Amino acid sequence: MSASVMWKHFNDIMQMAIEKFLPNRPSDSKKKKPLWIAGSVPVLRTVKKKHKVWKNGEKLKMLIRS
Repeated sequence: MSASVMWKHFNDIMQMAIEKFLPNRPSDSKKKKPLWIAGSVPVLRTVKKKHKVWKNGEKLKMLIRS
């Protein structure tokens, strides 16, 4: 068997396995937000505020130490 024939055989087996065992998903499934954030604007706003406060607190700690 030549390398190209073996590659074709291997590729055919892999394609059949992919079609059989891997689920098909729409391409936009990765863009969705978690369910606990999706319908609630105040939750997302609160999380952003928490991150901002944390970042400012870290800067303040560095200023105090220096």
